[in-house]
Order: sequence, then C-alpha cells, then structure tokens
Amino acid sequence: GFVYSRWGSPTNEACAKQIAALEGVDEMGGTMLFGSGMSGITSALMSVLKEGDHAVFPYTVYGGTHEFLKEFAIHWGIEIDFIDGAGKQGPDAYRSAFRENTKVV
Repeated sequence: GFVYSRWGSPTNEACAKQIAALEGVDEMGGTMLFGSGMSGITSALMSVLKEGDHAVFPYTVYGGTHEFLKEFAIHWGIEIDFIDGAGKQGPDAYRSAFRENTKVV
C-alpha cells in the first residue's frame, strides 16, 4: 500500500505506467517521476557521474544545477568545466573541453 506520498502514490504510479507505455518501456523499468526539476537533474547526473569523471556545462546552466555542481559534485571528486557555448565558437568550445574522462556534456 501507499503510506507516504514521497515514497509513492497511486497517481504517480499510474502516470509512470502510462509514460512507460507511450515510450515503449517495460513496466516501471525506466520511468521515474520527480517532485521537482532539481531532483530530476540531480538524480540524472548522479546516476552517470562518479569520482574521477568530468562533465561540461555552459556557464549559463540553470542556477540550481550550477550550485549543485559547485557545492557538492566537485567535493565528490567530479571535475566540472563551465564553458561559453554561445555564438559561432560554441561548438569548438565544447569540443576543446572534452577529456578522456568526460561523461556528461
């Protein structure tokens, strides 16, 4: 049963099943719903980044994401670069920021 809405609810479960069906995902295997955008962003980043990994973000990244990266991720040994991805030089700025350990762009 459902005891506490942050652990799950019938509404969220039904919604997740519908999204999974629309996307062709088996049951609940790849569908997650979050209570806020920041919880989704954090979960997505932490599911692929680990100590020693590198990530590249535009310096204009959402403020909450920037704060998460600067206040938490770097202390967990994740290397972060913020680049100016705007204008004609944007693609080259991204390319030049790539490293062998880059996992997120």
